[in-house]
Amino acid sequence: MQRGEILPSEAGFTLIEVLVAFVVAALLMMIVMPAALTASQREKSAEEKERAIRLAAQLVRERSAQPYATEERKGRQGGLVWNTIETVVRNDPRGFLALTRIEARVNDPEGHRLFSASTRRLRRLAVQ
Repeated sequence: MQRGEILPSEAGFTLIEVLVAFVVAALLMMIVMPAALTASQREKSAEEKERAIRLAAQLVRERSAQPYATEERKGRQGGLVWNTIETVVRNDPRGFLALTRIEARVNDPEGHRLFSASTRRLRRLAVQ
């Protein structure tokens, strides 16, 4: 045997070794890919929920700053569907004031509720 010659047993990987490496790589991909997809979906869901929380808080603040009104308001913003309503919880016996509940609901476009926020406010009902 001359110097520099490569023996057949030292020539490289066998076909079986390459196939085993591919199977191991495929198994690892089968484990990692669903986890990556799930993480991506959860991140998207969390971002949508965060937008819904901010929108609901904004709607409650806006409705609180406006005069008392019984009608339901609806709308869409940034791919989210919202509605607000104000209902009387308790009236003043004289009819001047009322404790009201202001509620804002935010849904995804399919109608699944993402978040709901509410507050109570003392409101003037009639002009004195």
